[in-house]
Amino acid sequence: MAEAMETMCDQQKILVVDDEALMVTAMRHVLEEKGYMVVTATNGFEAIHRIEKEKPDLIVLDIMMPYVSGFEFLNWVRSYYLEHEIPIIIVSTLEHEEVMKVGYNLGASHYMTKPVSMDELLAAIHRLLADKSKNDR
Repeated sequence: MAEAMETMCDQQKILVVDDEALMVTAMRHVLEEKGYMVVTATNGFEAIHRIEKEKPDLIVLDIMMPYVSGFEFLNWVRSYYLEHEIPIIIVSTLEHEEVMKVGYNLGASHYMTKPVSMDELLAAIHRLLADKSKNDR
């Protein structure tokens, strides 16, 4: 069973969008260790190019970034990238109820506050990708 899960992960690509290098490095390490392919971007503008080129299965997204914020990127994805529903997990230091509401209203699939528990992040990723796989069939 674990072997099947790792094989499934090998085929799934996650786009991590965060301007904090340490956060990107930590997420990349954990996700690659679990067998996911990881693509990164340091701001929403760069992420727009990555999503078009890389076609990720899931996005982990910070909100407060330079150039194009996470909310602007999320709005762009939900408005223009409708080929298939891409699960998006917001990971942010902002934990106000109104901020979370904005994220969900823009189409976030899940919202987590920093510092992030990598176990919780992995559980959310696994659940969202399993749901996406069912919906894609």
